[in-house]
Amino acid sequence: MLNTNFTKLMKSIGISGRELAEYAGINPSIISRLRTGERTPDYSSTTISKIVNGIAIWCSDNNMENELLYFLESQNTITRKSSLRTGILRYLYEDNLLIYSEKASMRSIDKASKGPLRNKYAKSNSSTFSEKLKNVMDLADLSNVQLSKLINVDPSYISRFKSGERIPSSGSVLLEPMCQAIFDKILSNNNALQLAKLMSISPDSINNLDFLYIAFKEYLTIKDGNRESIFRFLKSIDSVLPVSYNEFPDYKNITDLSLLKDTQSLYSGRKGLRTAVERFLLKVIDQKVPEILIYSDEDMDWMTEDKLFYQKWIILMMEVMKQGTNIKIIHNIDRNIPEMMLGIESWLPIYMTGSIQPYYLDSKVGNRFSHTLIAAPGVCTVASCIIKGSQDNGDYYYSEEKGTIDQVERNFMALLNTGNPLVRVVSGEQEDINAKIIKNAETDLDIINSESADEDTNKEFRNIRISVNKDSVYISKLNHPVFTFVFYHPLMCEAMKIYLKNLKLAE
Repeated sequence: MLNTNFTKLMKSIGISGRELAEYAGINPSIISRLRTGERTPDYSSTTISKIVNGIAIWCSDNNMENELLYFLESQNTITRKSSLRTGILRYLYEDNLLIYSEKASMRSIDKASKGPLRNKYAKSNSSTFSEKLKNVMDLADLSNVQLSKLINVDPSYISRFKSGERIPSSGSVLLEPMCQAIFDKILSNNNALQLAKLMSISPDSINNLDFLYIAFKEYLTIKDGNRESIFRFLKSIDSVLPVSYNEFPDYKNITDLSLLKDTQSLYSGRKGLRTAVERFLLKVIDQKVPEILIYSDEDMDWMTEDKLFYQKWIILMMEVMKQGTNIKIIHNIDRNIPEMMLGIESWLPIYMTGSIQPYYLDSKVGNRFSHTLIAAPGVCTVASCIIKGSQDNGDYYYSEEKGTIDQVERNFMALLNTGNPLVRVVSGEQEDINAKIIKNAETDLDIINSESADEDTNKEFRNIRISVNKDSVYISKLNHPVFTFVFYHPLMCEAMKIYLKNLKLAE
């Protein structure tokens, strides 16, 4: 059982619930509920990812890595120190055989500890922001907690940076104070020469501290991680296949059909939200609704922490699309390139069905309230506005009343009017797609194309063609089935332009 193993693991290394909550960046009540068994999140949930990273980083900061390793070895869940996070995950979920597959591990916590996919364009893991940060923090002899105190942030921020879960944007207010704090500590430790060697610059640079600091800041903040994320993203497109509806079981065998007769309008907490959404989707299927609208900026743990519900969600959504319902969804992708591409990857097979119209917003999500707007126009709706972080006690409203449905629809459309298309999918023969690319390309702009890179650098993607103009990037999957994904997000366009230029320069 998860709660038993979790409690035993905490006792074996001597970490308190409050310490773990601080390192994981979560509320201490979540730790308590996990230990009592009141809460059992899925192994791939955000909550478990934070907890596993928190345990690993706490052990590192407190010189307890060997004790953790010995404990995991005694439980036969680990064989290598480099797999500490995987070992923790396997021990916590030892009754879940899926976690022992490499594919499952890569989709969960181990993706943070192993780093990005290695390839000829990603020269080494030391080129990523997370690895650079680890290297310079070692030179500075700074722990996560020590650095977090110097720049007045929660230690979980530093943990996420070091694990690769987060990469600060170029405009982040944290970059300058973080660089300055690390740099000053490196100098106070008399490690300027070692820093110059780490950055592969002349040893004489240590005589000019202004220059050394500029070089250090550039070294730490350059976004080589984008290149590795794009490589992985293109490999996903190369192998992606459309969803096959026949692969999914009959939704009637796994859902509570009695919800169609439910008269309740108010649902509380995460469990209540799951019930309201299940009822909503059953109603959509029952009424053969032509279109549904989906927006939510809440933490997705409400969906993924309950494995049975997550399966229901997927199967019900497949049934909705199978019956021909069109889905307009506004994604929250207020993220950097690596996180954005990771999020989009999981949607690729569904985009290929043609049933999804995805959008994104230019405006950023606020830090005070979370909103859910889900509507089947003229049929039913689920909506909420709660304080951020209060999902456990939040109120969620299900309604079939016309006035309420119309209001939710108006709110959704008002958001949509401020948004932009995220991706369009074109299927058919490659000749047709090429014609559409040429037709849509601006005549006064040169198209940057992956086929113009020399043959040696492009052989990794023999089944992929990339074309970029000012406002969009076309990524064509040339092998069967032939599809082209047209992305409109400006960060995606800019990152792909840089990537293609680097292909030409790669050795």
